[in-house]
Amino acid sequence: MSTRPIAHGRPSEVYRPGVCNIGPAEISRRRRSGILGIVAALALAAGLLLVGAPTAVRWLVALPLAGGAAGAVGLAGALLLVLLPQ
Repeated sequence: MSTRPIAHGRPSEVYRPGVCNIGPAEISRRRRSGILGIVAALALAAGLLLVGAPTAVRWLVALPLAGGAAGAVGLAGALLLVLLPQ
């Protein structure tokens, strides 16, 4: 049993994965969130090292770093979907 592709937009268009949810605005948002998370992690790490924070507290750097990495990885994955030949 075969299924029909999902059509988005005009009925004549064929569904293409990744096209419906990524555009210039989304790419820009993901880039900004990735850069912001990484910059925040670096600033937090520098501040914690400067004040001599205990090692357990320094693990807080992982939170903004994870957010920055998620933004960067999400951007890379979205770009691969858009740029790879179909």
